[in-house]
Amino acid sequence: MKLVRLSSILHSIKSHLSLRNSLGVSSYSTTTATSVRGSMSCLYRKISPIGDPTVSIVPVLDQWVQDGGAIDKETLQVIIKELRFYKRFAHALQISMWMTDKRYFQPSASDAAVRLDLISKVHGIEQAEIFFNSISTTLRTLPTYTALLKCYALEWESKNSHYDIRIPNFLMGAYCRRGLMEKAETFVDRIISKGGKLDHKTWFYLATGYLQNNQLQKAVEKMKEAIAVCHNRWKPRKDVVAACLEYFKLEGDVEEARNFINLLRAKNIISVDVQDRLLNNFLCEEPNLDARSELNAGDALAGDGEALSEPEVDRTSDSSI
Repeated sequence: MKLVRLSSILHSIKSHLSLRNSLGVSSYSTTTATSVRGSMSCLYRKISPIGDPTVSIVPVLDQWVQDGGAIDKETLQVIIKELRFYKRFAHALQISMWMTDKRYFQPSASDAAVRLDLISKVHGIEQAEIFFNSISTTLRTLPTYTALLKCYALEWESKNSHYDIRIPNFLMGAYCRRGLMEKAETFVDRIISKGGKLDHKTWFYLATGYLQNNQLQKAVEKMKEAIAVCHNRWKPRKDVVAACLEYFKLEGDVEEARNFINLLRAKNIISVDVQDRLLNNFLCEEPNLDARSELNAGDALAGDGEALSEPEVDRTSDSSI
């Protein structure tokens, strides 16, 4: 049983998230290797030849201190970064733990995020969850939450049996909020190629992203996909539904408008009364549709529907329009 509920992780990230660091782990990531300089380069030269991950490097660190070698936290972080760059995760984890357990350096949120990432690579996701639950709340900031999310996303990509649409949906929401639609579409293709099944939220995030980018035709196409696969009590945002209806009005496409309105009714998103009013308006010679007003009438959509900024909130209602 999971020690951490994935939904609570995603909700916590939501309050801190900006996409530029949503896919990174920490301030000392593995994107490039940083040279180890000064006296600590001697320590690194002692560690570097120990290529066997089953051989501990802790005795080397202890001996270095016993011989009077200088130690500081920043340089240890650089060595950890270097080892991660060369995928020597076990040794990087040993230094991370030695740094706090034996040298008593106070860990930062970035240190905790790096250690969590290393634990997941060396010991697996369950041990990473145990570590996450053991750290203080002050260390549970964006870097650590994001690191744990990355652990789940790696697990999702590597094991079909652990497929969870919430993970790709969360990342999809992040892309679409920033208008990175090409990346979002590429990610959708990746999900499908791995055998993943898209749900209404995936298509809804795409629709909203395209709407924000004023690509109305694509927004409508994705919204139709969302409605087609949604459950019968889903209530999408009124402004997104209204934008689709206004698009049909501008295009003068009565047939597509009729199909869209009937689809809304078939999925219990609108009531029969609202369906009739919308259809009658479109069938007029000079439609004067104010879609938002129609949807607001009698609280047509329960609440404001599902928001793009809240990828894990599943807003449903028993009432229809």
